[in-house]
Amino acid sequence: MEDDLVLIDYHSWIGDTNNALLNFDCGVKEINDEIRSEINDLEENKSKNRAILLVNKKGVVLGFVSYSLENSSMIQASGEYGAKSVPVLNINLLGINNSDFNKGYGSQLVVAVIRMAKTIEVLVHIEAVQLHSLEESVEFYEKLGFSEVREYYPGRVNGSKMYYNIESLRDIDFLKVYVNPFLISDTANK
Repeated sequence: MEDDLVLIDYHSWIGDTNNALLNFDCGVKEINDEIRSEINDLEENKSKNRAILLVNKKGVVLGFVSYSLENSSMIQASGEYGAKSVPVLNINLLGINNSDFNKGYGSQLVVAVIRMAKTIEVLVHIEAVQLHSLEESVEFYEKLGFSEVREYYPGRVNGSKMYYNIESLRDIDFLKVYVNPFLISDTANK
């Protein structure tokens, strides 16, 4: 990843978000519209979500991820256990400017959310990081450690529910606490 990039919490950024997102296009109109709608809701404090922006030194937004703490219900296909509700950190939206695909920016934003989950999990119990993926993106998320959970969503056709078990984060460098989850390589135990 380029050295002139920074991950910024949307509410901490003093830049002009609307102008920065003017030329943002992830190549999927529905996602672009959702991102702009999410930004408007964040501006007006109508959203419970948080957002991280990947911005270059010129103030251009190259990527966007929105996330929130939620309870997620899962129904097993067999129906024998009924519905199961678990606390999760949900990735609501992820978009990378289409001129910046295949540069690792999507991975960096997802890793930032996973690091945020690890930081939050120290204070509040959560079971997983979850998201709903477009079919063409399932492999991308699997490479990052997510698993598809179709068996909990019988009959789902549009996309896939993906799940990153927080237990795996507890086992990896448990004592490392991220000083700032937004920095690319900053940890308390360097």
